Amino acid sequence: MHPMHVHLVAFQVLDRTPLGGGQALPLDPWEDTTWKDTVKVPPGTVVRVIARYEDYLGKFPFHCHILDHEDHEMMRQFQVTNDPANCNANLICEPGEDCFSCPTDCAEVSGALCGNGLCEAGDGENCLTCPSDCAGNQKGNASNQFCCGDTLAGNPTNPILCGGGPNSGDLRCIDASANLFCRVAPRVLACCGDALCEGAETASTCANDCAPAVDCSIYTTSSDCKGDPNCTWSGKDKICTNL
Repeated sequence: MHPMHVHLVAFQVLDRTPLGGGQALPLDPWEDTTWKDTVKVPPGTVVRVIARYEDYLGKFPFHCHILDHEDHEMMRQFQVTNDPANCNANLICEPGEDCFSCPTDCAEVSGALCGNGLCEAGDGENCLTCPSDCAGNQKGNASNQFCCGDTLAGNPTNPILCGGGPNSGDLRCIDASANLFCRVAPRVLACCGDALCEGAETASTCANDCAPAVDCSIYTTSSDCKGDPNCTWSGKDKICTNL
């Protein structure tokens, strides 16, 4: 028996039938007309569900909750999109459109973002292109130099990708105690219109997903200014400005 789980989604079981067809099998009392996030799928059966997507679009994983089954690839993703009939092809990404249902209007951009605390090597970040996220030393004796992240961007000396990792004892790129994190695989592209402001999306490139930035000049005190992560306070000029 496979306990199948869909992340972040409530659903109702419609029916359960034999794989080759035939009469529907009876549902358990707790499955009938109730909302669930896990459903049992016995061998040789097909279970149909109706799902409720109320919060956001995008990719959702579903998988078997038996770990051995999950490890043997009993896990997949599916994409929830807007209705393609909403697409008016006016080159503006508007509500009801997204990069899958209306690619002419809504773009896909990098899911990576320099400054998010993760060295995204698979997306071209390294100690030269994104020093805020990627550790490195490119000064002094060449034998002492190293660069975490992408091995080509900026032609770094002694690039080490994400290092050997915690199990190797090489903590130059990945060390939770020093807030160093590194990812080799590229990030999934960010999709404009899925109601998630992520990666390289901004209010100017995807107003559907990202709220306009606050004008930091509205803050008149240091404490208010520093309370907004998008603002910085100038003690000399006594003004608050956007980062």
